[in-house]
Amino acid sequence: MLNPWLGAPPVDPVWLALAPGLAFLVDLAVGDPRWLPHPVVLIGRLITSGEAWLRRLSGPGPGAQRAAGVVLALGTIGATYCLTGLLVWLSWLVNPWAGFFVNLWLISASLAAKSLGDAATQVLQPLAVYRQSGEPGDLERAPD
Repeated sequence: MLNPWLGAPPVDPVWLALAPGLAFLVDLAVGDPRWLPHPVVLIGRLITSGEAWLRRLSGPGPGAQRAAGVVLALGTIGATYCLTGLLVWLSWLVNPWAGFFVNLWLISASLAAKSLGDAATQVLQPLAVYRQSGEPGDLERAPD
């Protein structure tokens, strides 16, 4: 049966309830694959291009800059919400399982527990060496 509002298959509440936990397990097992574009990177590109565009349009005064910042923030949030909803909706139209797995990927990318833990470890290891040796040169191995 199709949802009359969206035209997408109805979402089973059991799967919706399981999705965050499964996404967490997927994130711990897989993390963020390098070959898959991360949503935060795409959002960052949107912010960079939006800021450049708004700086050209707005004046140099602090009021104009503040207004441009508000437009950028609201535009980024709105665009992210709409594009995420469109992606999930289209994937559900293709196949309910495709929609479910797109949801899992988006939730696991939002959690990013494994990737954040790996990044923290890359920073902590040189700091531990620095703490033991006292040589500041070891800190240069820590990622930015």
